[in-house]
Amino acid sequence: MRSLAQRIKENYEVRDRHYFARRTPVIVRVDGRAFHTLTAKYKKPFDLYFVEAMVQAAKSLFQDMQGCKMAYIQSDEASFVLTDYDNLATEGWFDYRQSKIESISASQMSVVFCGAMYDMGFGVVEAAFDARGFNIPEAEVANYFLWRAQDWHRNSVSMYAQSFFSHKQLFKRNIPDMHEMLHEIGENWANLPNQLKNGTFLYRDADHVFEDPTILPTYADISAVWDRVRPREETDFKQEWMNEPWQAPDETL
Repeated sequence: MRSLAQRIKENYEVRDRHYFARRTPVIVRVDGRAFHTLTAKYKKPFDLYFVEAMVQAAKSLFQDMQGCKMAYIQSDEASFVLTDYDNLATEGWFDYRQSKIESISASQMSVVFCGAMYDMGFGVVEAAFDARGFNIPEAEVANYFLWRAQDWHRNSVSMYAQSFFSHKQLFKRNIPDMHEMLHEIGENWANLPNQLKNGTFLYRDADHVFEDPTILPTYADISAVWDRVRPREETDFKQEWMNEPWQAPDETL
C-alpha cells in the first residue's frame, strides 16, 4: 500500500509536470518585473551600474545552466539558448522540466542582480524577475536573437532621443527621424558605448565565457556566433554510431 506522500506525489504533483522536447534548443527569457518603477530613480537614459548588474546576473546564470551556449542581455531582460545534443549522452538541464528551469532562472537572476546593485552602493534593491521557456527549431535560434537585438536597437535610439526631446516632439517619429533630430542638435547616438547600442552577447568557448558588446543586430553577425557555439549533432551522432561494433542482424524467426 502506498504512503500518503507517494499518493499525493504520484497522483497529483508529478502528473502536472511539463517537459520541453529533447534534442531541440530551448530558449529561456528572463524579464524584470515592474522595472519601470524600480529604475525611475536611476540615471537616464542609461545607467551603467544597472547595465553591469544585469550582465553580472546573466553571466552567473549562464555559467550554471547546463548546455547553455549563448545569451543576450538588453535593458531588463536576458535570453539564453540551451541544447542537449552535443552527443548521445548529453542530458537536458533539470531533464528539461519546464517549471524547474523557469523558477531557478528567475530566482537566480533576482538574487545575483540585487546583490550586484548592493555591492555597487545602491543599498537594498528589491528586484524580481520572471522567466519563460519554450522550444525553438535550431534554424530559428539566430532569428530569435536577431529579434531581441533589433528590439534593443530601436529602444536604445528612442531612449536617447527622449533625453533631448519631448514626447510631443517625438510623436510619430521613426528611428531615422530620431537620428536626424539628434544630428541637428549635435548629438550622435553612434558615439555611445557599444554596450548601450548593441546590448551584450555571452557565449562559451571551451571553458571560458566571453562578453561581447560589439556584435551588431544583423543576421550575419548573430548567426556567425551561433554557428560557432552550436552542437554539431549529425557529425557527433554519426561518429558514435560508426565507433560501435557491428553485429549481424538476428534473422531467426
